[in-house]
Formats: sequence, structure tokens, C-alpha cells
Amino acid sequence: MPEGGFRPLAKHLLVVLVCVVNGAAHGADPVLRIGTAVITAQPANPYQGLAYPSILAKTAIFDPLALVDQDGRIIPWLASAWSSENAVDWLITLRENVVFSNGRKLDASALLGSVEHMRTVEGRAETVGSNLRDIQDIAAVSERQVRITLRAPDPVFPLRLSLWKIPEPATFAKAKASRHQTFAAGTGPFRIVSRSPDRVNLVANTTSWQQPSVERVEIIQIADQVARSQALASGDIDIALEVGIGTGRRLSEIGARLVPRRIRSVPYVGFALEHVGKTPLDDVRVRRALNYAVNKQLITNVVFQGLVAPVGQLALPGAPGYDPDLKPYPYDPTKARRLLAEAGYPDGFSVTFKTSPAANDAITYVQQIAADLAAVGVHVTIQLAPVTQMTLMLFHGKFRAELFSMAGRGLAPTTDYRFRACLGLVGRFKPFFCDPQVNALMLEARSSATYEDMAAALRRVYHREHENPPGIFLWDNKAFDGVGSRVRHFVSYTDYIPLHQVELAGN
Repeated sequence: MPEGGFRPLAKHLLVVLVCVVNGAAHGADPVLRIGTAVITAQPANPYQGLAYPSILAKTAIFDPLALVDQDGRIIPWLASAWSSENAVDWLITLRENVVFSNGRKLDASALLGSVEHMRTVEGRAETVGSNLRDIQDIAAVSERQVRITLRAPDPVFPLRLSLWKIPEPATFAKAKASRHQTFAAGTGPFRIVSRSPDRVNLVANTTSWQQPSVERVEIIQIADQVARSQALASGDIDIALEVGIGTGRRLSEIGARLVPRRIRSVPYVGFALEHVGKTPLDDVRVRRALNYAVNKQLITNVVFQGLVAPVGQLALPGAPGYDPDLKPYPYDPTKARRLLAEAGYPDGFSVTFKTSPAANDAITYVQQIAADLAAVGVHVTIQLAPVTQMTLMLFHGKFRAELFSMAGRGLAPTTDYRFRACLGLVGRFKPFFCDPQVNALMLEARSSATYEDMAAALRRVYHREHENPPGIFLWDNKAFDGVGSRVRHFVSYTDYIPLHQVELAGN
């Protein structure tokens, strides 16, 4: 047999043999092993970090007050109900018969203790505390009810409840003060028993109101996307979070499957008009031309296999003001060239595009975007940057490129005003795109006393941004998780995987 024909066959047989051996070894293994790109540095602190899947361990230990499902709906979780007549005063009712892993009952005092922590210097600096900074006061109405008063109306406050995970106050205080590996109690289906920089070990929480089907969970940090896929193929892990969509066929060959998971953001290519001096992008005709120039439908069909779709607004279904009739820019390079000529650039121009692609899929579509723009005369120099540099660029206004990768908060668009509207400027921070009409509408949305008024103002924002685009609109965002053959009942919500529902075949 020729050497070139032997190696693929040998490699295939080796993968099959490894899977058989691991399958026999793990057949009755009660441990659910999950590979993820990163584990947050503080997996037992429910107030620090919001990025999924790095916070996977937190969501298994600590329940939030609400969840966002795959359709963008806010559903009750630890909070069984909420209501408000003015969007300032909110009555929150807690679920009955819920206890923490140390046996203490969940009641109003747990929320009071949580707010007390978020009012500390440390708590205000943490991500959850900063997102809930508008809580002015909280008081117990009964054992299971609290009244929360906000500093300003917030009709989408229930969405923020999905960020608010509740620890048992006494054990959280002890864990903060301890130098040893001490962990706070939660109400989630698992409790943490140990952690290291690249691994978190969880065991079933027998007191949880949602009993898990597996006894133990190991969350393992495997930074490289290809390595996570290989670990899944070899049987070393059962679930590989955020793998490349191109692995779907290879996964199916070993009995695994690719599961799409909706996330909260809407990616787009931002226009850094406020930072780079005079640029052709100052002309709205140029910004529209770039939107017409990119064949988003082709990218979504080929790179994402049709599992995502182009968007025409920086919001997702379920967000206030989302308009399903606001269509994406169609692919029309002829119109793009005509608009560029009308703006005075018949021969095009050159720009720099700064990006931090997190996966091979991202690199592929960034290159395709550059190729589409080059086809209408806009020559793009791609600059790769680490995530830390991109974050500093965004928060400190140190843009050094006309185009950059950005994502809108598709379910909470009012928080994006910091970046897309010149409101509330503090210190050196300066948003990248300022539109006076959007500024006025954002102010109206933020001061709305009802959900309907906020939705109406935001709907006008989305229509205005479609006419005066702050970037190249791309598509709705999804992550893709590889799920092994012995995993049963795997589903995912937005930013949440109900691990208590997962079962392992043979156990």
C-alpha cells in the first residue's frame, strides 16, 4: 500500500481504538468531564465574572434569580415572581422550599446580605455589583419577599436578575476572609470541593431543589480549540465547550454531536470615528457601502453552516424594541461601489481592521470580510491583537484602527450607550461612535418608566442605526459545543447549561 494511503487509514483506526478503550474505561464512570477554554480565576465567587463558559462552575454552584432561555425570554429561577408599577420599586418573591448546600434556608436575608456585599468597595468593583449598582435600597417584606428600590427607572431590571447569583451569606463571608480553600454554599445542583488553576471538582449537592443525575463533575481547562475536540474524540472528556463548527462531521463519526448555544452578544465590525482623525468612514454613504459590500449570507452559510443568520440591528429577539421587520443589508457590491463613488472614493481607500479572533471560524470570516471589501476597492490591513489589548482599547479609547471587532449586548442594549453614544463621559473614556439622534433616543430609553416606552425608544434607535450604521452588521451569535456519545439530555440556555439534567449512559 502506498505510504500516502496508509497514514489516513492508520490514523482513523487509531482514533477508533482510542475511543473504544476509553469508552470501556469510562462506561460506568460516574464523572461528567467538561473541557473549556478558560476557567475563571475565582470559580467560587458568584460576583466576579460574567463571561460564559468561564463561569460554568459558578452556574453549577450558585443559582441566579432568573434565567434567559434560548428565545430571549426571562424565566423565573430562584425568584418565582417579580413586579413593579413604576420600574423603580420592584417586589421580588423567592421560590419556596429552597435550601443552601449547608442546610440553611433561602430567604429574604440572603438577598439583603448579597446587596450588603455589593455595596462594599470590593463588591462595587466586581462585575455583578457594577451591573447592579443602581440598587439604592432593599428591605424584607416577608420571609420570601424583598422590595428593591432603584436609583432610576429600569424596565428591564428582571434581565439583570439573571446575572445575580445568590451565595449563602455566612459561608461567603468566611470564604472571603479565609486564606485557605474555603467555599461559599450555594443552592445549585453541585458544590465545589477543590480547584486548581486548570481544574474545578464538583460533587452533587444533595440538598438542591434540582437534583443532579451525575455524582461528580470535573471542569477542565483546555485552552486550544483543536485540543478540546481531540480530548472529546479520545473520550478524555464528555463535553467540549466552544469547538469549531467545522468539527461537526468528525464528531458524528465517533457518535458525538455538535450543539449550538445562543449567547447574548451581536457581533459587528465597529467604525472608530471618534478616535482616528479624518477618515472616509466619516461619510454615511461609505459606511452603508461597507455594509452592502460584505456577503454575510455566504459567510453564515459556509462558515457557520446556516446555523446563524445575518442581522440588521444590534439587538436579539427578546430584547426591548427588537424589530423583526428590520432586515439585514443585502449583499450588493454594485450598490456599494456606486455609494463609494458618490462619496468621492471611486478608486476606494485603505483601512486597518484590528481584531482578536477567538477561534479558527473567526479568522476565516475576518479574512472573508477583508476580501469582500477589497472587491469594491476598500483595501484592509488586518491587525491581530490579544483580547486584553482590545479591552483596553475599548475602555480607554486608545483606538489605532478605523475598523475593529465589536459585539453589542443583544438582550440589554441600553448598556451599550457607553460605546455607541457620547453620553456620561468619564475621564479618558470616549465612545467610538457618536450620533446626536441616538444620544437623545438613548436618554429617552434610559429614563423610561415602562417597558413599552423603553421598547419604543429603542426601536427608533435600531432604525436610526440602520440608516446611520455604527459598524458593519454581521449575524446573531452562537457558540458550538461538542457533546459525547454517553451524554444524555444535554440542553443549553443563554449563558446557562442545566447540568442537573445531564445523564451519562451506563451509569
